[in-house]
Amino acid sequence: MKRLETTRTNQLGEVILGSITMVETSWNAGTLSAKEAKRLSGLLKNKSDYTGYSVILYSSRVRHLANRHMNEPRRKQRNVRFVDFFNLYEIVAHCNSVSMENDGRLRFRKLYPDGEYILIVEPMKSKKELVAVTLWILRR
Repeated sequence: MKRLETTRTNQLGEVILGSITMVETSWNAGTLSAKEAKRLSGLLKNKSDYTGYSVILYSSRVRHLANRHMNEPRRKQRNVRFVDFFNLYEIVAHCNSVSMENDGRLRFRKLYPDGEYILIVEPMKSKKELVAVTLWILRR
């Protein structure tokens, strides 16, 4: 079997390894363009400008996901797999809907053939980051 390694997969692998070894590392899933940021502000009906914000996954969040959402025997959810992390940017940039939570976090919904992805991110204005907090996948 031929194995394809790219810088992108290697960087995500380092974040996953960091989650195991308790070393804080991060992975940039992608950066929002002006067009994507404008769409996002329109969906949120606010004047926030997310242009240049990066969708970031920290190793501490991978630990949370591994402990809470990667082995869930829930009927309405499927387990989160490591390969699902590659969808983080697309969930944000091309979401079906987004809403602001009471604590200022953003809840993104994106429909895929295998389920409805729900991603919670925390905007960090000082760093221009949308930090992935949690992810779960509802079965369709």
